[in-house]
Amino acid sequence: MADAARKSHVNMLTLPPTAHLVPYRKPTIRRLKVYGFLMNSDDAESRGKVLWNTPEALESLVNPIYLSFIKHMEQQCRAHWHTCLRPVNFEKEISMCITLADNIGDWKSPRNKELSPPRDVIDKLKLLLETDEEPKWYNYAC
Repeated sequence: MADAARKSHVNMLTLPPTAHLVPYRKPTIRRLKVYGFLMNSDDAESRGKVLWNTPEALESLVNPIYLSFIKHMEQQCRAHWHTCLRPVNFEKEISMCITLADNIGDWKSPRNKELSPPRDVIDKLKLLLETDEEPKWYNYAC
């Protein structure tokens, strides 16, 4: 009788019962986000012209004025919190963001990934950047 059961099983061309299959979760798409202050290039251009207002100072710049000013402000912010510059998608444009936290997790990421800085640090950075806006989460432009 055992022979008959084995023989019928061998001749079957169907898959084994689904109870033996291991269900796998579908891979999820990881949305890369950064938390920080969005830098407006027009504002950075005008503030950079005020900062570097002599021809000698303008000649010493390697990058355009707006990018030099954004990098300068990011270095100033770094004294208060570990920051980095990240490109973000904002209103169908790529803009620069002074990043305070992110979920990217590479070597440039701020030390406290996905954790926003304390309120007093945010207030210092707002004063330094001369803005009233709070930092926000933006989509990373990779």
